[in-house]
Amino acid sequence: MESEFRGIAPRELVFGHKEGLPGQVFAAEILTRPIVLRRSGGILEIHIDRRGVKNAVYTTEGKNRLCRETLQGARLETARRLDEDIHAFMVEAGDGSWLEIPVPEIPLRWASGGVLPVVTWRGDVWSPFFFRDISPVGWNIAAGSSETEAELCRPVSFGLREFVEETIVLPQRPHTGFELHAKTFPNIMKDDKAQLRAALETVNRHLDIRSREDGITLTPFPVDKVPSDRAIEANFVPTKTRLHIKSENGDEELSDVLVCFNLLELGIEVISVIRYELRDDDYLLDGETLTPVGGKAELIRMPVAMITHAYLEQVFGCQPARLDYDRPPLIDYSVEADVWKQVRSGQPSVSPARPPVPGEIVVFGWDVDRRAELAGAGSLHDVAWKADPMRIRHRKWGKTFSRYFELDDAIGAPRQAYPYFTAGSAKTIAYYFSQSEGK
Repeated sequence: MESEFRGIAPRELVFGHKEGLPGQVFAAEILTRPIVLRRSGGILEIHIDRRGVKNAVYTTEGKNRLCRETLQGARLETARRLDEDIHAFMVEAGDGSWLEIPVPEIPLRWASGGVLPVVTWRGDVWSPFFFRDISPVGWNIAAGSSETEAELCRPVSFGLREFVEETIVLPQRPHTGFELHAKTFPNIMKDDKAQLRAALETVNRHLDIRSREDGITLTPFPVDKVPSDRAIEANFVPTKTRLHIKSENGDEELSDVLVCFNLLELGIEVISVIRYELRDDDYLLDGETLTPVGGKAELIRMPVAMITHAYLEQVFGCQPARLDYDRPPLIDYSVEADVWKQVRSGQPSVSPARPPVPGEIVVFGWDVDRRAELAGAGSLHDVAWKADPMRIRHRKWGKTFSRYFELDDAIGAPRQAYPYFTAGSAKTIAYYFSQSEGK
């Protein structure tokens, strides 16, 4: 069935199977009705119409296929122009009080949700970013796609779940043989106990894998009640955006979110902004895992970095009417030919005016070191070792990105920081600053 649909199938099949279709990793509708943006009295009103949806995307290959088949010729030029127009409208650099996105000419996926954290740490204000090493490549905030039909009207709820699952906070850098009690953010999900429990169960599975693979002891969370000494208090930050969602089952309205349209990825992200404080010694790790078809779960090991708001506001917060897109270089490997070659990212990333410099970025380097260890733990003369997918993944990462993660261990600053952000993260930051207090 997967070969028949290739990641895109009729909506009733994607959402009608309790166990999902073969290979299904998420479930996002392909919208068919125009989206309207209006600005009135300082408030941005966004209207999403989910009625009449016929198809849904359920794999990464299906998402990439939708982009390949849509974004070519005249429609690619239309998408580029609209992407610029929407961005200018969102940061109030464009003309007019309303704008319409012509769906289905540009078929956007619904829904994705995530979190932009605003963090007080070491006497400054920062946001944490995960380094995404697959297309679209770059510094990325915690976000994910809907997985069930119920989540299509609840992007805030599953966005918070993704954030809790992906953000592992330790009281210090890990050391082999040490027992550490990770911390998390239960109060942001206090109104959805089932989602919080599911998120903590996912986190505990990650902690178990990391404890076994990295030789450190990470204590799991009690899923019914997080102890106060392992809870980080976080508060929602108000925004000037209201989101109206119309569906066959009625209407929903969400406030205090940021909404990001990525026309060159055919996606829509609904982002909550939260504010919290960390201790100076607190240490961040990526909480995501990858499960290959027929394989066992692996740690993805995305490096995490803190980047100052002073830098982010300078490069993204000055109401730029357009963003500079580029397709970063990547490395591919052919197992059969034992050949490495350079390729370009399939989807564009955003290149800021300059990358962050020491003092503006701190990278938590544990998984940088572990990637290098895993990539080199074997013999190049061992055919099975050379063909092992996990080691290929880490070797590709090292060949492509390691020069951007040569860190000054004293401060965790890269000598040359990676110079790209994902489009969704760049836009989200720009919208945060355009709607922040005092604007």
